[in-house]
Amino acid sequence: MSDWGNVLKMVVRGAVEFGIDDAGARIAGAAWPLIKKTAAPVLDELQKRYPALFLVPGPDSKNAAAKALSDLNSDPILLRQLEITSQQLESIGIKQDTILKTVMEQNETMRGIGAVIDGVAKSQAAIQESQAKAMETLQSELANLKLTLADLHAQVAPAPAEIGQPLSLGDIFRRANQYQSEAMRYLDAGDYATAALRVRDGKALALAGFRREPNDADMLATLGYLEKTNAQISWETGAGDPAEQLGAASRYFAKALEADPENVSAMNGLADAYIFAKDYDRAIELGAWVLTKEPRYGAAAWDLAIALEGKIAEVGPDPKYLGKLLSTYEWLKELIPSQPLQFGPDQLAHVEERLQQLHGEPAAP
Repeated sequence: MSDWGNVLKMVVRGAVEFGIDDAGARIAGAAWPLIKKTAAPVLDELQKRYPALFLVPGPDSKNAAAKALSDLNSDPILLRQLEITSQQLESIGIKQDTILKTVMEQNETMRGIGAVIDGVAKSQAAIQESQAKAMETLQSELANLKLTLADLHAQVAPAPAEIGQPLSLGDIFRRANQYQSEAMRYLDAGDYATAALRVRDGKALALAGFRREPNDADMLATLGYLEKTNAQISWETGAGDPAEQLGAASRYFAKALEADPENVSAMNGLADAYIFAKDYDRAIELGAWVLTKEPRYGAAAWDLAIALEGKIAEVGPDPKYLGKLLSTYEWLKELIPSQPLQFGPDQLAHVEERLQQLHGEPAAP
């Protein structure tokens, strides 16, 4: 399934509530008319099979959407048409990453937090505040958003067997994070089904801890990372609602900061959310603030490098970002050997290779 196939699947799901054109405009913005034209073979085939999907939303369109989504996942004719559509859209300059960013910006939580980040960054530039002061201001402004947590308790699978044991909050936290780490490994390997199972079990554990202590910042941050991973799985598979899941992740991170303004894991989680949404400007701002607060936070330095690489790929070799990237990699070169549980030899080799490239040095033989 191509990424453009996932975009069209989101449009099909949205059509149940809004109709095809309204859903397309909400998801793809101004690019929808051109996407619709390019994807006409796919949409025409779906309309032949399931005409109710293209009529006024209602029970019939809901049933039609379920069948259409199944076909988009498995029908060889539609899958081939989706691949052709993807190639054509890329060739005329409509980037899937741009659509991803548009999709994520629809979420009310993401918009609210993004506005806070922008406001603090603008204030920082205007009055030349320190990075630490900017982070303090951001934490205060996030608390003012008064974000509420959805009642997700009934929406998760039963807790894994270990919850039946007398686990401490610390044990629940460690095991839930282990599930999240495993989910990321399976996600990177393309095993989305197993990744989803790990997220499910991690959420069940973390929600059990959350119910016991709803203001535990570490547990809230863990739930944020699990929801962020869930959004990544949904985007890759076309199942679920990645925008809503990323919004849920951001709410957890913001509530963690409300409970503990010093929780840099939650702050870096917000940076991760914006990296996934391809919103590199906000991710860079957050990553820089985190490293000012906790310079030896290796994962944050790594994530900041990812955000900077993404921004450079987006705008070209801007010296402003190249300089930040170079200093970040130099710092990672020092950090990685002292954090063997966090990093492996391949990551150090990658950093050294990128430093050679940035310095314009020939690659090692």
